[in-house]
Amino acid sequence: MSEGFRATPSGLNKPSADLAEVAVKIQTIVSRLDAVNTSNWGSWGTNGRGPNFATGENGYESSHDNLIGVLKAQIETLQNYSQGVTDSGVLLTDTDHAGHDDFENI
Repeated sequence: MSEGFRATPSGLNKPSADLAEVAVKIQTIVSRLDAVNTSNWGSWGTNGRGPNFATGENGYESSHDNLIGVLKAQIETLQNYSQGVTDSGVLLTDTDHAGHDDFENI
């Protein structure tokens, strides 16, 4: 049988920070890819096979755009998860305080 699950507001801070950290690392990768590609952009496609390699339907440029788009979507997802976990911690704290206040007034 599995152990019970326990979530505390302060215990949610670490996963939230971890998710945000992964998003920052992926953003660093995207920035590095953009920098390298910017400096080398247009280097392909000048020989006989080049145009298909660079600008074809599944060419380098299209693949690059797709990759960057996927990575940016992952960054946004991780940032949203991080914020959701943080918001959950705040909600738990607020709910706990509200319940405490109710018992104090009995």
